[in-house]
Amino acid sequence: MEGSGKSAPERNDNPGFQFPEKEPITEGGPSSAPTPSPEDRSTQRLRDLLAAAQLEDEEWMEAERRRAMALEEDNDRQREAKELYFFYGSLMDPSHLQQVLGSPVRPELRPAVLHGWQMKMWGSFPALTDDEPGEPIQGVVFEVEGSEAKDRLTNFETVMYREQMCEVTLEGGEETVAAKTFVWAAGPSALKPGKFDLKDWQQKRLESR
Repeated sequence: MEGSGKSAPERNDNPGFQFPEKEPITEGGPSSAPTPSPEDRSTQRLRDLLAAAQLEDEEWMEAERRRAMALEEDNDRQREAKELYFFYGSLMDPSHLQQVLGSPVRPELRPAVLHGWQMKMWGSFPALTDDEPGEPIQGVVFEVEGSEAKDRLTNFETVMYREQMCEVTLEGGEETVAAKTFVWAAGPSALKPGKFDLKDWQQKRLESR
């Protein structure tokens, strides 16, 4: 009522609505949040540590992924580049090597010698083992370029052989160079003592034509 001096009650147009109770005012202001217990603090600390560890793992995994990609790219570049190979079996024959590589050009081979390995025979095929050093192994070196040619070499050698870095001495004995070769990758029981004779192999190849 106007002029009565009393404030009018708050209007509520929604009979089902209830105004929230006001928080009581205390001397220190509104009631503060409860103090975390030691158990709650320990739990939160553990959560923080786990989150930090997960982030560190993700960063490590990303770094490893980038490192692996860089290594793969480097291997791809190396696979396409020229690499020196040492051949000690039928691939010492230039025409046979040309056929295996699928090259239109007859390869020019350079004689070389490998030390520190032993030659044995897998049937009629020579194989190098590192069981104990044997006599110097006569062979040739040639630069192979491109992944396609190198893949053809790998397929020719089959899974019984694997690539191996070695050092060979070039003809004349004054220069030693690093080269790749194919060595025996299977069990030793399949090998027998023996040596490879290139001239004998070439003669048999001519007779079989």
